[in-house]
Amino acid sequence: MKYIIKFILLISVVTVANCQSTTISDRLAPRVFPSIFQAWNPIDMKEVPLSTPEQRLAAGAKHDILWEEPVSQLGYGVDLVLGTIWDNRYQGLADDFTPETKNNALANRKKLLEMNPDMILLMEIRWKDAPGSYLPEDSDWWLRDEKGNRKIGWTGGPEPYYYLDYRNPSFGENVRKQAAVAVASGIYDGVMLDWWGSHGESDPVCIEFLKKIREAVGSEGIIIVNNDRISPLPVSAPYINGAFMEMKFDTHHTPEGWKKLADDLVWFENNLRKPVVNCLNVQAGDMQEMMSGLAVSLIFSNGSYLFGRDDNSNPAPDHLHHWFSAYDIRLGRPSGNAIEGSDGLYTRKFEKGVVVYNPWGNGERKIKFSRKMKQSNTGKPATEFVLEDRNGYIFIYE
Repeated sequence: MKYIIKFILLISVVTVANCQSTTISDRLAPRVFPSIFQAWNPIDMKEVPLSTPEQRLAAGAKHDILWEEPVSQLGYGVDLVLGTIWDNRYQGLADDFTPETKNNALANRKKLLEMNPDMILLMEIRWKDAPGSYLPEDSDWWLRDEKGNRKIGWTGGPEPYYYLDYRNPSFGENVRKQAAVAVASGIYDGVMLDWWGSHGESDPVCIEFLKKIREAVGSEGIIIVNNDRISPLPVSAPYINGAFMEMKFDTHHTPEGWKKLADDLVWFENNLRKPVVNCLNVQAGDMQEMMSGLAVSLIFSNGSYLFGRDDNSNPAPDHLHHWFSAYDIRLGRPSGNAIEGSDGLYTRKFEKGVVVYNPWGNGERKIKFSRKMKQSNTGKPATEFVLEDRNGYIFIYE
């Protein structure tokens, strides 16, 4: 298993205890690729059982970045990996986690880092909308219409969601407070903020409480935001470490969409606060698009990747995903940067192989290596390969 291999590679240098006490930057430094993340919900395959806490931890530890959010996930009936629960009937009013779940989550964090010392663990903090049970119905923190009714928010959740009045100063303070609690608990390395690209980036009120969240989690704490607008975030950039690039089918199902995906990923890699931990999520599509997304992530970033479902017409929780054999390939660390060839191919070298991306519209291409390589999906060694249009490839040194 990938996470076991990572642990073996590291154990000769540092102990597990030291891995848990080092900085986040130190934990990221030895990470090997591919790097996969979990956005809320787990692997959804019969080959990966999730019936027991031990099985859920083992499945979670396959990922290098994982975030969860108890309000929505528990509403769906999803079992959490770390498992914290806010200590108030109305979780939006909570001041801490319940003592039992806090202690259990600390033990779970320790087990996860024993299996995968590279892991970064985050909690989503609600700020834009929330389930109706998040706050009392008469709370001043709900955004209301001219008739005083709560404004309906996301319609794909386990219960009706309503918009939160994030311009309310006391609610902004509550967001900051819950972020501080999450990190001060010792369970989470930072926080994730959903819906940010289309709302937070353009609103000075949001930028002000983003600054306060940065103060709350400290200079080393991680902040990842959902870039649902799918474009650079220059105002937010000084305060965030990563973009969750949630690429829905209609945003990348054209040659132009794939070029923008790569260009935006490069922007985030070069402009965000260090350590940078971008998370590229390609949704839907076929296996060629899965491999194209993986190749884009590997070539144009040092971030993590996820190919998973997010279909609001389907009542199942969003972001359930499969674990593909390509995720278990041992590429090691990057040994070079992205290279654009005259033939339109993009390549990047790693310690144990080469990743190649043939963009949509580039046509069928041939590639020749100076030594024998194994194509990951066939395992056949050769020096020359034919590359399909709109596809990504991983070649391992023979």
